[in-house]
Amino acid sequence: MTTVKEIPAFQLETIYRVMLKRIAKGYNAEQLTFLMGAAPGYVRDVEALEKPFYSSDDLDSIARALEESNSQSFFPLKDDESLLNISFHHNRHAGKDIYNYYRTDEQGEDEEMYAVKEDVAPDFDEIPGSEKSYELAKEAVHLLIRAGYFFEAKLPYEIFHALNRFLGYHLSPFVLHLALIRFCENDEHNEGLRMVGSADNQCRYEECQ
Repeated sequence: MTTVKEIPAFQLETIYRVMLKRIAKGYNAEQLTFLMGAAPGYVRDVEALEKPFYSSDDLDSIARALEESNSQSFFPLKDDESLLNISFHHNRHAGKDIYNYYRTDEQGEDEEMYAVKEDVAPDFDEIPGSEKSYELAKEAVHLLIRAGYFFEAKLPYEIFHALNRFLGYHLSPFVLHLALIRFCENDEHNEGLRMVGSADNQCRYEECQ
């Protein structure tokens, strides 16, 4: 997969910094997208230069999802607005996703700017203890529903951090997402949730009234 785009230098470095921080937390692009309440594929598409750069609200949400105290830490020290002609390449090899950003100069020569590797996201059955974590997440969400936590709509990262504090156990965002989907299903025997908002206005979860 290859994308070519003209982008300000500071935006490219910010995208790179966000990638490093999410990978350091152990989150893939889809998990961070879920925690933000954004549309599926959003973070992946920004990183691949297929969508416009993050808004300031996006960066605030990313900072909260990654438990960064200040979204300004994503920005380079120098606000370089010079335009770069960048090509993005994504390959998969030996269980790794490999991302490369190349700058093409006026002579048509490519210079590698950034290279990032991360483990390919495992399937649910490949995650150690996934079934136990899923049942734990469902039970915890059910208790929060009964306690009135979802009376006001909550963003995914708010739920994620609340559950981790409540359980004293670090859940995978993927497992929590599956649990929330379960409570959003129509089931007359299930105390349910519903998803509100939109991809443009962050999706939240609230109890069904």
